[in-house]
Amino acid sequence: MGTPARWALSQRIPHEAGSKSSDVIHIPRTGCARDRIDRLTVSDHACRTMVQEAMLDPLTEKQETTGTYKKSIENFVGTVKVPVGVAGPVIVNGRQHVIPLATTEAALVASVSRGCKAISMGSAPPYKKGGCAVVVTSGVTRCPAFEFSNLLDCTKFVRWVATQDDTFHRLTSETTKHGQFKEAFFTVEGKRVHLKLYFNTGDASGQNMVTFATKKIFDHIKKVSPVLIINSYLEGGMSSDKKPSHGTMMTVRGRSVAAEVIVPSSVVRSVLHTTPKALAEAKVTMTHGHMRLGAVGNFSGNPANVCAAVYIACGQDPACTSESSVGTVRFEVTDEGDLYASISMPDVMVATVGGGTGLPSQAACMRLINVANADELAEVLAVGCLASELSIVASHCSDEFAKAHHSLA
Repeated sequence: MGTPARWALSQRIPHEAGSKSSDVIHIPRTGCARDRIDRLTVSDHACRTMVQEAMLDPLTEKQETTGTYKKSIENFVGTVKVPVGVAGPVIVNGRQHVIPLATTEAALVASVSRGCKAISMGSAPPYKKGGCAVVVTSGVTRCPAFEFSNLLDCTKFVRWVATQDDTFHRLTSETTKHGQFKEAFFTVEGKRVHLKLYFNTGDASGQNMVTFATKKIFDHIKKVSPVLIINSYLEGGMSSDKKPSHGTMMTVRGRSVAAEVIVPSSVVRSVLHTTPKALAEAKVTMTHGHMRLGAVGNFSGNPANVCAAVYIACGQDPACTSESSVGTVRFEVTDEGDLYASISMPDVMVATVGGGTGLPSQAACMRLINVANADELAEVLAVGCLASELSIVASHCSDEFAKAHHSLA
């Protein structure tokens, strides 16, 4: 049986001037990376040499032969080397960590390191040094949608679904040993029902895990529903998968994590080159700006920088930066004149097992960050984002933002 056209892994590649528009290079689905590079660059020896030297070094080629990348990529032709720097050290919950950041943005590592230094010289109960961070709750969602003939049928369906938790637990356990069905919520929209299913996924990010479990539940619902289902979708758009939303700001997707620290005023002056009062006032101004813009959350800097850099370095899903890097930050002056700083991030998608965490370079970065589980990784990430916020807002207070980028970029 032939491969359906919609799955054909081929693309139209422009050839030399005058070539026929019908010329198509078919990328071989079997074979090795070198074969694919040869096929793609058949008429351009210089390009083939450059690609092989830059993306398919001997170590990468050896790793391919052992199946290292088999479950991570299709049409493999090599790897891209992204510079990795370490920010920190920073003390989180009494333990010292460094934070590997894979980025090409000059000044990022230096800025996060400055914030880490300020946090480590501060304190947060019960710790005398460094910041305190905690995962408040967790849950990964998938949201199937079902369409009915009328609103009354929607109501009957919702009442039935509310009695199915035990069945959903059982069906989930048939698809995974590591995940658990947690709870279900629903939204009625016209004659449609969006069913939001929450799962615990352990130390895995769990996006495939919850998809497989949801598919099992989805098929069961379609088979035994007491109400006729006119149409249905495994994902109806309400899971906020890799998309920031006000809905998940109020709940959770991944891990909801918060962190705080009290930075002495002397440290604010010596390390951040400003004052607690100036930082608090700048934060208010920037928050109002975000409100007028209609932004999700009130970050003044750009924790997306930290999330993306950590995700690339540590084998996480970089696309989850869009949802993970939203939240709120608070800067206040304490009665003693010091700075209280906190961050709340409700949608942090991280893992210490599965996905890209086991790839060679990414596994090395996971060793560097030195966390015991996904909760601790989320906590260190949150403190890293808070460090970034402290440093970037301080740079605006002291008018050093442009200067730092000019000198380092």
